[in-house]
Amino acid sequence: MKTSSVSPAYITYGGDSINRLKAFFLAVAVALSLAYRPVQARAAGTTTVGGVTIHQNLQTVNASGRYGNRIRYIVIHYTAATGTAYNNTVYFQRYRGSSAHYFVDYSGAVWQSTADSLAAWSVGGSKYARTEGGMYYGIATNYNTLNIEMCVRTLGSKASTTTDWYFEDATIAATVELVRALMQKYDIDVDHVIRHYDVTGKTCPNPFVLNDDNVTWSDFLAMVAGTMAVPGSEGSFSSEGSLSSEASGTAAAYTVGRVYTVTASDLYVRKGPGTGYDKVGHSGMTANARANDKDKDGGLDRGTRVTCKAIRYVGSDVWMKIPSGWIAAYYHGAVYVK
Repeated sequence: MKTSSVSPAYITYGGDSINRLKAFFLAVAVALSLAYRPVQARAAGTTTVGGVTIHQNLQTVNASGRYGNRIRYIVIHYTAATGTAYNNTVYFQRYRGSSAHYFVDYSGAVWQSTADSLAAWSVGGSKYARTEGGMYYGIATNYNTLNIEMCVRTLGSKASTTTDWYFEDATIAATVELVRALMQKYDIDVDHVIRHYDVTGKTCPNPFVLNDDNVTWSDFLAMVAGTMAVPGSEGSFSSEGSLSSEASGTAAAYTVGRVYTVTASDLYVRKGPGTGYDKVGHSGMTANARANDKDKDGGLDRGTRVTCKAIRYVGSDVWMKIPSGWIAAYYHGAVYVK
Protein backbone atom coordinates (compact mmCIF):
# COMPACT_ATOMS: atom_id res chain seq x y z
CA MET A 1 0.00 0.00 0.00
CA LYS A 2 1.34 3.41 -0.96
CA THR A 3 1.49 5.75 2.02
CA SER A 4 2.04 9.46 2.37
CA SER A 5 5.63 10.42 3.07
CA VAL A 6 4.41 13.35 5.16
CA SER A 7 2.47 11.65 7.93
CA PRO A 8 1.70 7.95 7.44
CA ALA A 9 0.38 7.76 10.99
CA TYR A 10 -2.60 10.04 10.12
CA ILE A 11 -3.37 9.61 6.42
CA THR A 12 -3.26 6.48 4.30
CA TYR A 13 -4.36 6.99 0.69
CA GLY A 14 -7.12 4.58 -0.22
CA GLY A 15 -7.24 3.06 3.28
CA ASP A 16 -9.53 3.10 6.30
CA SER A 17 -7.66 5.96 8.00
CA ILE A 18 -8.68 8.58 5.45
CA ASN A 19 -12.26 7.32 5.55
CA ARG A 20 -12.32 7.73 9.30
CA LEU A 21 -10.85 11.24 8.92
CA LYS A 22 -13.48 12.16 6.37
CA ALA A 23 -16.19 10.88 8.67
CA PHE A 24 -14.75 12.92 11.55
CA PHE A 25 -14.73 16.19 9.60
CA LEU A 26 -18.20 15.50 8.21
CA ALA A 27 -19.51 15.00 11.73
CA VAL A 28 -17.90 18.28 12.85
CA ALA A 29 -19.42 20.12 9.89
CA VAL A 30 -22.88 18.73 10.62
CA ALA A 31 -22.59 19.63 14.31
CA LEU A 32 -21.55 23.19 13.49
CA SER A 33 -24.34 23.65 10.96
CA LEU A 34 -26.91 22.51 13.50
CA ALA A 35 -25.46 24.73 16.19
CA TYR A 36 -25.57 27.86 14.05
CA ARG A 37 -28.77 27.19 12.14
CA PRO A 38 -31.82 28.91 13.64
CA VAL A 39 -34.61 26.74 14.92
CA GLN A 40 -37.13 26.26 12.13
CA ALA A 41 -40.32 28.16 12.95
CA ARG A 42 -43.56 27.58 11.13
CA ALA A 43 -46.61 29.74 10.62
CA ALA A 44 -49.14 28.74 13.25
CA GLY A 45 -52.21 30.86 12.57
CA THR A 46 -52.88 32.64 15.85
CA THR A 47 -51.75 32.38 19.44
CA THR A 48 -52.18 34.42 22.61
CA VAL A 49 -49.74 35.95 25.09
CA GLY A 50 -51.16 37.39 28.26
CA GLY A 51 -54.58 37.74 26.66
CA VAL A 52 -53.21 39.48 23.56
CA THR A 53 -54.19 37.78 20.30
CA ILE A 54 -51.20 37.38 18.00
CA HIS A 55 -51.48 36.47 14.32
CA GLN A 56 -48.45 34.60 13.04
CA ASN A 57 -46.72 34.57 9.68
CA LEU A 58 -43.33 33.33 10.77
CA GLN A 59 -40.00 33.29 8.94
CA THR A 60 -36.47 32.10 9.68
CA VAL A 61 -34.45 33.49 6.77
CA ASN A 62 -33.85 36.81 8.55
CA ALA A 63 -33.04 35.45 11.99
CA SER A 64 -30.52 33.45 13.98
CA GLY A 65 -30.30 31.57 17.24
CA ARG A 66 -29.97 33.41 20.55
CA TYR A 67 -26.94 31.30 21.54
CA GLY A 68 -28.06 30.92 25.11
CA ASN A 69 -28.85 34.60 25.75
CA ARG A 70 -31.90 35.36 27.87
CA ILE A 71 -34.43 37.95 26.66
CA ARG A 72 -33.71 41.05 28.75
CA TYR A 73 -34.99 44.02 26.73
CA ILE A 74 -38.00 44.98 24.65
CA VAL A 75 -37.10 47.43 21.89
CA ILE A 76 -39.65 49.65 20.16
CA HIS A 77 -39.28 50.64 16.48
CA TYR A 78 -41.36 52.25 13.74
CA THR A 79 -41.65 50.78 10.26
CA ALA A 80 -40.43 54.01 8.58
CA ALA A 81 -42.80 53.28 5.69
CA THR A 82 -46.54 53.03 5.29
CA GLY A 83 -47.93 49.51 5.13
CA THR A 84 -49.94 47.09 7.23
CA ALA A 85 -48.51 44.74 9.83
CA TYR A 86 -49.44 41.71 7.75
CA ASN A 87 -47.79 43.12 4.63
CA ASN A 88 -44.61 43.63 6.63
CA THR A 89 -44.59 39.96 7.63
CA VAL A 90 -44.99 39.01 3.98
CA TYR A 91 -42.11 41.31 3.00
CA PHE A 92 -39.76 39.56 5.43
CA GLN A 93 -40.54 36.08 4.13
CA ARG A 94 -37.61 36.61 1.74
CA TYR A 95 -34.06 37.46 2.74
CA ARG A 96 -33.84 41.16 3.65
CA GLY A 97 -30.92 41.32 6.06
CA SER A 98 -33.13 42.73 8.81
CA SER A 99 -36.25 41.71 10.72
CA ALA A 100 -38.38 42.15 13.83
CA HIS A 101 -40.41 39.90 16.08
CA TYR A 102 -43.73 41.76 16.03
CA PHE A 103 -45.58 44.30 13.90
CA VAL A 104 -48.51 46.28 15.32
CA ASP A 105 -51.08 47.38 12.75
CA TYR A 106 -52.99 50.66 12.36
CA SER A 107 -56.05 48.79 13.60
CA GLY A 108 -54.22 47.44 16.64
CA ALA A 109 -53.89 43.91 15.28
CA VAL A 110 -50.61 42.24 16.24
CA TRP A 111 -48.65 40.11 13.76
CA GLN A 112 -45.60 38.03 14.61
CA SER A 113 -42.88 37.56 12.00
CA THR A 114 -40.03 36.02 14.03
CA ALA A 115 -40.40 33.50 16.84
CA ASP A 116 -39.39 34.72 20.30
CA SER A 117 -36.88 31.87 20.47
CA LEU A 118 -34.91 33.43 17.61
CA ALA A 119 -32.87 36.61 17.41
CA ALA A 120 -34.34 39.12 14.97
CA TRP A 121 -31.86 41.32 13.12
CA SER A 122 -33.06 44.61 14.52
CA VAL A 123 -30.47 46.43 16.64
CA GLY A 124 -27.16 45.04 15.44
CA GLY A 125 -26.05 48.01 13.36
CA SER A 126 -23.25 50.46 14.11
CA LYS A 127 -23.78 53.31 16.52
CA TYR A 128 -24.75 56.57 14.82
CA ALA A 129 -22.32 59.47 15.09
CA ARG A 130 -23.33 62.81 16.61
CA THR A 131 -26.31 61.49 18.52
CA GLU A 132 -27.43 61.69 22.12
CA GLY A 133 -28.83 58.17 21.84
CA GLY A 134 -27.01 54.86 21.96
CA MET A 135 -26.58 54.49 25.71
CA TYR A 136 -27.48 50.80 25.40
CA TYR A 137 -25.14 50.17 22.47
CA GLY A 138 -23.37 46.85 23.00
CA ILE A 139 -25.65 46.10 25.96
CA ALA A 140 -28.97 45.48 24.23
CA THR A 141 -28.22 43.26 21.23
CA ASN A 142 -30.07 41.15 18.69
CA TYR A 143 -29.54 38.17 20.97
CA ASN A 144 -31.14 39.49 24.17
CA THR A 145 -34.00 41.62 22.82
CA LEU A 146 -37.53 41.31 21.54
CA ASN A 147 -38.25 43.86 18.83
CA ILE A 148 -41.62 45.45 18.09
CA GLU A 149 -42.30 47.51 14.95
CA MET A 150 -45.18 49.99 15.09
CA CYS A 151 -46.92 50.74 11.80
CA VAL A 152 -46.77 54.45 11.10
CA ARG A 153 -48.52 57.03 8.97
CA THR A 154 -47.20 60.25 7.47
CA LEU A 155 -48.72 63.62 6.64
CA GLY A 156 -46.47 63.80 3.58
CA SER A 157 -42.72 63.65 4.08
CA LYS A 158 -40.98 60.30 4.51
CA ALA A 159 -37.63 61.68 5.66
CA SER A 160 -36.25 60.01 8.76
CA THR A 161 -36.18 63.26 10.72
CA THR A 162 -39.49 64.79 9.61
CA THR A 163 -42.23 65.51 12.11
CA ASP A 164 -44.83 64.20 9.63
CA TRP A 165 -44.68 60.65 10.97
CA TYR A 166 -47.34 59.73 13.54
CA PHE A 167 -48.93 56.67 15.16
CA GLU A 168 -52.61 55.84 15.22
CA ASP A 169 -54.03 55.68 18.75
CA ALA A 170 -55.05 52.06 18.16
CA THR A 171 -51.43 51.21 17.29
CA ILE A 172 -50.17 52.83 20.49
CA ALA A 173 -52.78 51.15 22.68
CA ALA A 174 -52.14 47.69 21.21
CA THR A 175 -48.37 48.10 21.51
CA VAL A 176 -48.76 49.00 25.18
CA GLU A 177 -50.79 45.83 25.77
CA LEU A 178 -48.30 43.69 23.84
CA VAL A 179 -45.35 45.12 25.76
CA ARG A 180 -47.11 44.45 29.07
CA ALA A 181 -47.83 40.85 28.07
CA LEU A 182 -44.22 40.23 27.01
CA MET A 183 -42.88 41.88 30.16
CA GLN A 184 -44.92 39.50 32.26
CA LYS A 185 -43.96 36.45 30.21
CA TYR A 186 -40.22 37.14 30.31
CA ASP A 187 -39.99 38.91 33.69
CA ILE A 188 -38.87 42.24 32.21
CA ASP A 189 -39.35 45.54 34.05
CA VAL A 190 -40.33 48.84 32.44
CA ASP A 191 -36.75 50.13 32.74
CA HIS A 192 -35.82 47.55 30.11
CA VAL A 193 -38.36 48.82 27.59
CA ILE A 194 -36.28 51.01 25.28
CA ARG A 195 -36.20 52.53 21.80
CA HIS A 196 -34.00 51.61 18.85
CA TYR A 197 -32.67 55.14 19.36
CA ASP A 198 -31.41 54.13 22.80
CA VAL A 199 -29.35 51.32 21.27
CA THR A 200 -27.77 52.83 18.14
CA GLY A 201 -28.85 56.47 18.14
CA LYS A 202 -31.03 56.00 15.06
CA THR A 203 -34.13 58.24 14.91
CA CYS A 204 -36.38 55.27 15.55
CA PRO A 205 -39.20 55.20 16.42
CA ASN A 206 -39.36 58.69 14.94
CA PRO A 207 -42.49 59.96 16.80
CA PHE A 208 -41.04 58.74 20.13
CA VAL A 209 -37.63 60.31 19.47
CA LEU A 210 -38.80 63.71 18.24
CA ASN A 211 -41.66 63.57 20.79
CA ASP A 212 -43.76 66.09 18.87
CA ASP A 213 -47.06 64.21 18.84
CA ASN A 214 -49.95 63.69 21.23
CA VAL A 215 -48.21 60.79 22.96
CA THR A 216 -44.51 61.14 23.81
CA TRP A 217 -42.04 58.41 24.74
CA SER A 218 -42.44 59.30 28.42
CA ASP A 219 -46.21 59.02 28.01
CA PHE A 220 -45.82 55.61 26.36
CA LEU A 221 -43.69 54.30 29.23
CA ALA A 222 -46.22 55.70 31.71
CA MET A 223 -48.96 53.80 29.87
CA VAL A 224 -46.91 50.61 30.03
CA ALA A 225 -46.37 51.17 33.75
CA GLY A 226 -50.09 51.76 34.23
CA THR A 227 -49.77 55.31 35.53
CA MET A 228 -51.35 56.91 32.45
CA ALA A 229 -54.45 55.95 30.48
CA VAL A 230 -53.91 54.44 27.06
CA PRO A 231 -55.53 56.00 23.96
CA GLY A 232 -59.17 55.07 23.73
CA SER A 233 -59.70 54.60 27.45
CA GLU A 234 -61.95 56.82 29.57
CA GLY A 235 -60.57 60.30 30.13
CA SER A 236 -57.92 59.94 27.45
CA PHE A 237 -57.91 59.95 23.66
CA SER A 238 -60.38 58.29 21.31
CA SER A 239 -59.41 55.28 19.21
CA GLU A 240 -59.55 57.43 16.08
CA GLY A 241 -57.26 60.14 17.39
CA SER A 242 -60.13 62.62 17.71
CA LEU A 243 -62.16 63.99 20.59
CA SER A 244 -62.68 61.85 23.65
CA SER A 245 -66.14 61.16 25.01
CA GLU A 246 -65.63 63.90 27.59
CA ALA A 247 -65.70 66.59 24.92
CA SER A 248 -67.98 64.93 22.39
CA GLY A 249 -71.32 66.59 21.97
CA THR A 250 -69.83 70.03 22.62
CA ALA A 251 -67.77 70.25 19.45
CA ALA A 252 -67.27 68.48 16.17
CA ALA A 253 -64.82 65.56 16.24
CA TYR A 254 -61.37 66.23 14.87
CA THR A 255 -59.27 63.47 13.33
CA VAL A 256 -55.50 63.28 13.09
CA GLY A 257 -54.32 63.53 9.49
CA ARG A 258 -57.32 65.48 8.19
CA VAL A 259 -57.24 69.03 6.82
CA TYR A 260 -59.44 71.70 8.42
CA THR A 261 -60.22 75.38 7.89
CA VAL A 262 -59.65 78.23 10.33
CA THR A 263 -62.91 80.13 10.93
CA ALA A 264 -61.53 82.76 13.34
CA SER A 265 -60.30 86.08 12.03
CA ASP A 266 -56.90 85.83 13.73
CA LEU A 267 -56.07 82.50 15.38
CA TYR A 268 -52.82 82.57 17.35
CA VAL A 269 -50.39 79.66 17.17
CA ARG A 270 -48.92 78.66 20.53
CA LYS A 271 -46.06 76.43 21.69
CA GLY A 272 -48.36 74.12 23.63
CA PRO A 273 -52.04 73.16 24.05
CA GLY A 274 -53.33 76.06 26.13
CA THR A 275 -53.33 79.83 26.54
CA GLY A 276 -50.65 79.48 29.20
CA TYR A 277 -48.12 78.65 26.50
CA ASP A 278 -46.22 81.36 24.64
CA LYS A 279 -47.17 82.33 21.10
CA VAL A 280 -44.93 80.91 18.41
CA GLY A 281 -44.77 84.25 16.62
CA HIS A 282 -44.68 84.97 12.91
CA SER A 283 -41.00 84.06 12.50
CA GLY A 284 -41.52 80.71 14.19
CA MET A 285 -44.22 79.56 11.81
CA THR A 286 -43.76 77.38 8.76
CA ALA A 287 -43.49 79.15 5.40
CA ASN A 288 -47.07 78.18 4.56
CA ALA A 289 -48.37 79.55 7.86
CA ARG A 290 -46.44 82.80 7.45
CA ALA A 291 -48.09 83.25 4.07
CA ASN A 292 -51.45 83.06 5.88
CA ASP A 293 -50.50 85.60 8.53
CA LYS A 294 -50.88 88.77 6.52
CA ASP A 295 -50.43 91.17 9.45
CA LYS A 296 -47.44 89.14 10.75
CA ASP A 297 -48.74 89.02 14.32
CA GLY A 298 -48.47 85.25 14.71
CA GLY A 299 -52.17 84.61 14.07
CA LEU A 300 -53.60 82.59 11.20
CA ASP A 301 -56.04 84.36 8.90
CA ARG A 302 -59.61 83.17 8.39
CA GLY A 303 -59.76 80.54 5.67
CA THR A 304 -56.28 79.10 6.36
CA ARG A 305 -56.15 75.36 5.73
CA VAL A 306 -54.43 73.42 8.51
CA THR A 307 -53.44 69.76 8.86
CA CYS A 308 -54.27 68.14 12.20
CA LYS A 309 -51.23 66.32 13.62
CA ALA A 310 -52.55 65.72 17.14
CA ILE A 311 -55.48 66.56 19.41
CA ARG A 312 -55.48 67.42 23.09
CA TYR A 313 -58.28 68.74 25.21
CA VAL A 314 -58.27 70.78 28.40
CA GLY A 315 -61.65 70.46 30.05
CA SER A 316 -64.13 71.09 27.25
CA ASP A 317 -61.59 73.02 25.15
CA VAL A 318 -59.99 71.30 22.19
CA TRP A 319 -56.46 72.11 21.03
CA MET A 320 -55.13 71.01 17.66
CA LYS A 321 -51.49 70.54 16.79
CA ILE A 322 -50.49 71.77 13.33
CA PRO A 323 -47.00 71.92 11.75
CA SER A 324 -46.39 75.38 13.26
CA GLY A 325 -47.59 74.63 16.79
CA TRP A 326 -50.92 74.46 18.67
CA ILE A 327 -54.17 76.30 17.93
CA ALA A 328 -57.51 76.40 19.75
CA ALA A 329 -59.92 74.41 17.58
CA TYR A 330 -62.78 74.67 20.07
CA TYR A 331 -62.48 77.16 22.91
CA HIS A 332 -65.00 78.26 25.54
CA GLY A 333 -67.92 77.03 23.48
CA ALA A 334 -66.76 78.58 20.19
CA VAL A 335 -65.56 76.67 17.11
CA TYR A 336 -62.44 78.22 15.60
CA VAL A 337 -61.50 75.39 13.24
CA LYS A 338 -63.85 73.24 11.20
